[in-house]
Amino acid sequence: MTTTKRKPPETTKEAVAQWALRRTEDLAFWLCGYRWELAPIVAALVALLFVSLELPMFAAVPLALLAGGLPAWRWWNPTAWKLHNDARRARRFARKFPDLCEKLGLTRTYTHRSGFPRMEVPSVRSWVLMPGGGFRLHLRCPIGVTPSDFEHNAEALAGALGGSSIQVKRNPRHAGDVYLTLVGEDDPLYGEAKPPTELLAQAGGHSPMDGVPIGYNSVGETVRVNLYQNSFLIGGSPGSGKSVLMQQVAAFCALAEHCELWCIDPKLVELQTFWADSAHRMATDVESATALLDDLIEVMNARYAKLQSQRLQKVFDEGEGRLPTADVPLIVLIVDEVAELTASLDKKKGAEFAERLRLLVSKSRASGCVICLCTQKPDISVIPSSIRDLCSITICLRTGTEAQAITVMGAAAVKEGGAKAQLIGTDTPGLAYLAGDEGGTVTRFRSFYIDREGMETLTERATAYRLEPATSSKANPPALDELTTQPADLPEFAPASILPPKAEDPATFAPRDWLADTTPPQVVFGCDEHRGLEGAHALQTAEGCPSCMLLPRGEDGD
Repeated sequence: MTTTKRKPPETTKEAVAQWALRRTEDLAFWLCGYRWELAPIVAALVALLFVSLELPMFAAVPLALLAGGLPAWRWWNPTAWKLHNDARRARRFARKFPDLCEKLGLTRTYTHRSGFPRMEVPSVRSWVLMPGGGFRLHLRCPIGVTPSDFEHNAEALAGALGGSSIQVKRNPRHAGDVYLTLVGEDDPLYGEAKPPTELLAQAGGHSPMDGVPIGYNSVGETVRVNLYQNSFLIGGSPGSGKSVLMQQVAAFCALAEHCELWCIDPKLVELQTFWADSAHRMATDVESATALLDDLIEVMNARYAKLQSQRLQKVFDEGEGRLPTADVPLIVLIVDEVAELTASLDKKKGAEFAERLRLLVSKSRASGCVICLCTQKPDISVIPSSIRDLCSITICLRTGTEAQAITVMGAAAVKEGGAKAQLIGTDTPGLAYLAGDEGGTVTRFRSFYIDREGMETLTERATAYRLEPATSSKANPPALDELTTQPADLPEFAPASILPPKAEDPATFAPRDWLADTTPPQVVFGCDEHRGLEGAHALQTAEGCPSCMLLPRGEDGD
């Protein structure tokens, strides 16, 4: 068996030239990062060194251009230089990543059939640059290594790769694929928060079925959450940015078409201050809040009764063309400071409120009613697990302890998903973790910030849009008794083309040829009691009276 060995350099001068080329490249990148103004001097020294040692001049010229050209490129186009430097850094990490996995135990060692031990490491399939000096690696795990192993070693990986944090995302189509997103030192989530430009540009009339823009992630992409068929739980310590995040959801609903905003604000300074004129219902204490929940439960039950009569499963369905209308709007209930209501001084009233709230969270999903709960004391005594487990989307801002983060998001999201809300500093309000979105993973994002002027602008727009009878569904909202007294009086949820056919009774309907003509049949009354009746009531009366009779169109009676 012959073994192929690597061919050594032909001469010592060529080996020195290759070594000098690698070291000069590193020196050039160091100069670009720190002392780029010294690059011309280094380029002259490199050329002089090659001349004095009588090294090949074909290598001296590229080295001099490299040492002097890279700093000039950095000065001329810093953006392109940064992208090139990040790409070079990502390639270097991709080459060193197998060795790093071996040190962290993310490998699998087995005995080959030849008798020698072999080791399998995660393979880097691709990498993509990210804003802020980070990058994303697409890995294929070997047999015996799972994405959970990367989630447990996320902090160690971030420290070894020189980033602030690492986000681990699974591939739902392949259990062995994992995406590692390294957040660089220039994390866009830190610093001054961005304003909600998309929300501030809204003049009213957008669909409530669109996603609510609540912030941006470490990649710079806008994070959205869907309202319909979801229940929200937002928790965080005082000063963590919970109120600003809640106000964004309220502003989106107040400006949306065919959407009713129901608010419960026991603090009187958040929802009551800005949305008192735009909200359909407003409650400020436990008694009025319980009455509001009772009314919403009646609306929910009435809608379910109508769904049953039409043999449908949910009120709105974009695929079938059933969208919110002025008669059947999307209802969004926002409850601020749940702790003030569930942990009320009157234990009986607090228990009644909590039970009604649990009923709404568990049953309102298909009825077109969205529940959004907010609390600054995420404790098990305030948010029972029976309510938290029913919330499909949970958002956790800064918390004091890990137990509070677990109360909001659950143990799996905190311990395995990396939602370390207790490690968020006080200097970054609005930094939060989102669980339960469409991807099924924990998303780290920063909430948009709305100042006082922006809130007043949104409030004025919402109030003006609410008072427009031609375009706004909030101008003349349907009365509550119209939606709760008689379910049969509710408007149809589905178009006529997809509604199931209704059975017809031959004994109570006119012959088929009468229905085909728009001219109603003539009524001949044979008794004084029914004389003078007109319209549909006359037809119904003539059918039930033996002394009266109906004649087809064109015939006369005695």
